[in-house]
Amino acid sequence: MQEAVPECIRPHREMLREERYAPVAAPKLRKVDAPEAGPSALTDVPKTLQIKATDDERTKIRKRKTLKSLKSKQRFVEMDRAQKVKQNDWKSFMSKGKGSKKKKGFLTGRKKESIFKTSDDGRGKVGVVGSGKDMTRYNQVSRHEFGAQDE
Repeated sequence: MQEAVPECIRPHREMLREERYAPVAAPKLRKVDAPEAGPSALTDVPKTLQIKATDDERTKIRKRKTLKSLKSKQRFVEMDRAQKVKQNDWKSFMSKGKGSKKKKGFLTGRKKESIFKTSDDGRGKVGVVGSGKDMTRYNQVSRHEFGAQDE
């Protein structure tokens, strides 16, 4: 009988489960609410996050990361604020309603009629504007005769 070499034996399934990667749920996005501050609210770095020459490497890295996250949060606050301004502008524009101003231009005050309307007597054609009416009659143009009274 031969003895089994430990490197050739497959590990038990339960041992494999412990070492497997377990997926983690992504963090939920939360709305960033901050006090109303100007666009440059983080121009002054807090004294606790200022990197000093006496700090060791781990402390410097930690301070940089914290400062970077603060700047990122501030950037998201600014983006939210700009989005809200645009949203309010659009809402106020849409709430004004259509036709709130008086229209200006050619034939704006005239009542619209159907293009398929015909005359009442039945002689008009469909789609022809002004059909069914007689031609405009003009008076006979005559020459003015000057008399003794006109001079």
